[in-house]
Amino acid sequence: MAKLLLLALTTAVASAQQSSGLHAPWVSCFDSDGHFAGPKNVRTETIMSSDGRLRAYAEISAAADAQSNCGNTVRLFVSLNNRPFKLAFTQAPSEINGTADSLGPVAWSPNGRWLAVEFGIWVYAGDYASLDLLVYDAQHQSVKTPQVIKQIERRLGKRCEADLLSVVGFDSRSRIVLKVADRPDEEGHTSGCIQGTADWLYDPATGSASPRAAERN
Repeated sequence: MAKLLLLALTTAVASAQQSSGLHAPWVSCFDSDGHFAGPKNVRTETIMSSDGRLRAYAEISAAADAQSNCGNTVRLFVSLNNRPFKLAFTQAPSEINGTADSLGPVAWSPNGRWLAVEFGIWVYAGDYASLDLLVYDAQHQSVKTPQVIKQIERRLGKRCEADLLSVVGFDSRSRIVLKVADRPDEEGHTSGCIQGTADWLYDPATGSASPRAAERN
């Protein structure tokens, strides 16, 4: 059963990784055959701003509890103005917020204020897997997880359901570029609101999302 559940989760994660460029790594206590392999710790590469003053990386720790249930704890570390790294965000395993989560810093904005982070929200012993956007604000030294997909779905229409495929990076105006697609149901059917994939922009300064095709830099 554990092997089947792990394979189900792996399939769901693979679905969330349809596009190239997924930055949040898949980290687990189990191997690809569903066997317990022990704790595992992964540190992502360090992302640096264009002027070299801002740096960030994430750590993902997968460990088992007393019941041999694996859970991931994710941490984001940030260095401002070349000072020592400090913990900026952490999420322990949670049945509500995910037990197999992951983080992957993507890029700093051209204006040096924002850090875009891919947040993998996944669940062991289940088939739920999704990507979310986490944004770090260097000016206020704060983190937020904006409801970008809900904004996009409202813009597309009330019958539309979308998935975030990847956090691509920033455009020249310090807006975050997101790659999205229709969310298929259990039978693989979609609403048809998005043909293939589409790029959307999220402006962390205004908190608004808009289709990239409708914007001009």
